[in-house]
Amino acid sequence: MIGDITIDALRVGLNGLNLRREASADAVANMETPGYKANRVAFEDQLSNALERGDLSSVRPSVTRSTAAALPNGNNVQIDQELMGLSDTELRQQLLVEAVNTRDIPGFLLSRTADVLDVLDRAAVDNVFVQHDVYHMQIMEGDLAPTIELILPRVAHIQIADTPGRHEPGTGEINYGFLLPFLDQIGYDGWVGCEYKPAGRTRAGLGWAARYLT
Repeated sequence: MIGDITIDALRVGLNGLNLRREASADAVANMETPGYKANRVAFEDQLSNALERGDLSSVRPSVTRSTAAALPNGNNVQIDQELMGLSDTELRQQLLVEAVNTRDIPGFLLSRTADVLDVLDRAAVDNVFVQHDVYHMQIMEGDLAPTIELILPRVAHIQIADTPGRHEPGTGEINYGFLLPFLDQIGYDGWVGCEYKPAGRTRAGLGWAARYLT
């Protein structure tokens, strides 16, 4: 099971990114407000030092006024910088957690859906999600469709391969003819990643997908 300090680091980092996103969003909204001063949020150095000490209890993101030069109306929002910062924060702030089967990787830290949900529950932040790998979970627990439907609000990405062999869908025991339409049926609107080893040549191995691309 993941240790408490790892969960604490996850929480601190994501909360810091949330504060930074809010600061940038406020700056963009006030780019024409006379006298408005943008804020800057910092936490990475504090977090790094605290991790070296093994104690994150004192880590608090710092919020300071930007020292950028102001326009004649007193506003110092640098819109290009704020928009780039928003994009960077959005890319960094969604974390996916995946369970992996212990047959392929013995001793892997998270090996079941319940392990991943435990991490999400303990982190207690709204930007950590499940990356559900159908191949791994068929090996470890089966019951694929009911499990995915149960945890659907917490799933941000799904990966597929067949088993045994980790080849393309249709080469093993998983009924993808049922499972993939089922994802549409229950309202999954994210990406499905094809993380498999083609049984033959790559192009020939893509034939299975034709029925889902029409």
